[in-house]
Amino acid sequence: MASSVRKLLRLLIALPLAGIVYLVVLPILILFRLLCLLAVDIPCRLFAHFSSKSGPRSMMRKEDAFMMMETGLNHCNIVAAIELEGPPLDVASLTMLIEHGLLEAGQPRWLRFMQRPVRTWAGWFWEDVRDDFDLSQHIKVEAGAATLQTLADLLARLQSEPVDRTRPLWDVVLAPYSKSGGCTVVFRLHHAIGDGLAIVRVLLQMMDADSRAEPAPVGFRGGWNFLECTRILFWAPLLAVEQLFVAFDRGPLKPHCFTGIKRASLATETKLQRIKDLAQAKQSTISAIVAACFASALVQCGLAGGRQETKFWVPVSMRAVADEAAEMRNDLSFVMMPLITGSSSVVETLRKTDEVIRQLKMSCTAPALLLVL
Repeated sequence: MASSVRKLLRLLIALPLAGIVYLVVLPILILFRLLCLLAVDIPCRLFAHFSSKSGPRSMMRKEDAFMMMETGLNHCNIVAAIELEGPPLDVASLTMLIEHGLLEAGQPRWLRFMQRPVRTWAGWFWEDVRDDFDLSQHIKVEAGAATLQTLADLLARLQSEPVDRTRPLWDVVLAPYSKSGGCTVVFRLHHAIGDGLAIVRVLLQMMDADSRAEPAPVGFRGGWNFLECTRILFWAPLLAVEQLFVAFDRGPLKPHCFTGIKRASLATETKLQRIKDLAQAKQSTISAIVAACFASALVQCGLAGGRQETKFWVPVSMRAVADEAAEMRNDLSFVMMPLITGSSSVVETLRKTDEVIRQLKMSCTAPALLLVL
């Protein structure tokens, strides 16, 4: 009964709010945006393009948000480590492997890997530097990362340090750590280059040298037909207002300010295939199992649970898996996900977590908030 009343109240609030937004606010915003486009954006883009003394420039789209979020204490870096079996690679072999993965018929397979960010008075731009591109500047060796702890320290340092903006925003670090006599290759990329789905595709294709390598379907699984789009447009204003008034939860995991120091912890005994088998047996997903284990661990450590609900902003990919991956871009929306605590067992935590993730993937929350942003 209470749930039905709550749904009715949300519907009664959403209806007039959507009317005000789309009949009054949206036309004003469209007119203002059109004026800005004609009076500011187009002249700025033309001036920045023709005044460039180096390579050609293209204006950033949504990825400039990650450049604006960059501060001295918050660096938007993505770090991925891949342990390779067999004989360890040397710098020359790694350079050849990266060069083979990045180039196709002498041209870059992904332009972002040969573009650097440039900030002008007209905004953020991507500047082509392929004529002056030096691959050796992006490949480094960390001979000291020979143990699991030193590798974790390396990953934490790469997360905490800014990427050099005078060149394309990525690095490849060769570390000697390996359990099987091989080595570990660490990739560091700035989030402005692309979202997680695009970067996973790139790494798979680069390491496998196979353009058919594709990640598993993730992200938004709702439809894009007329009725779904209408539903998204209808609920977008209310969802945006609700997010503005969500209570901000604080605790040991969420300090009042950033320190700029990030940490990394590696679990060598956790096998991905074991998680996949468990997900298949429980008819769940890898994301749900990892989130449930994370929630259970925090409860056992006394960092979550109790009366106060712990929530996290989680990214939801809005890109279809069949999309062309030749262009690196960010197609992300962010939604608030509650951490499932207080369950009677781990199995119950997994069931509830899986239900929450499935609802987020199918709901209109992610595309509606993306529309608002």
